[in-house]
Amino acid sequence: MRAIRKAHLICLRPWLKGLALAVPVAAALVANGLFLAGAVEAGRVVLIAAIGLAALFAAPILPIYTPFRSRIFRREKWTFIAGAAPLTLGADAFKLSWPLFASLWPLVWNEWTRASIRRKLPSTSDFGGRLRSKD
Repeated sequence: MRAIRKAHLICLRPWLKGLALAVPVAAALVANGLFLAGAVEAGRVVLIAAIGLAALFAAPILPIYTPFRSRIFRREKWTFIAGAAPLTLGADAFKLSWPLFASLWPLVWNEWTRASIRRKLPSTSDFGGRLRSKD
């Protein structure tokens, strides 16, 4: 059985790609409505969720095919993760830091393992030296 990449799973189905683009936009509109209604705390949480969903759905949709682009995307993803938690928790961020660390630890461990594997693989820019000229 042929393995299907996550990008193909979403991009080959137009309705799923449209849904992946529409969900963050809908969440941002809901956040805007909450802000206008005066529910600032709930609006802030929904806005952060909208930004998080946009970052989550961006990976399979954006053309992240080069090591440079993937580095940029990973940095932006971790910047969002590091900034979203204190913004969501507000003044209680330090009191609630232990569940934050407990919930983020699997993500950190997974990314650390992937980074370790990437360092050990040959460079993808020259396909491991196979495409270099012999002269």
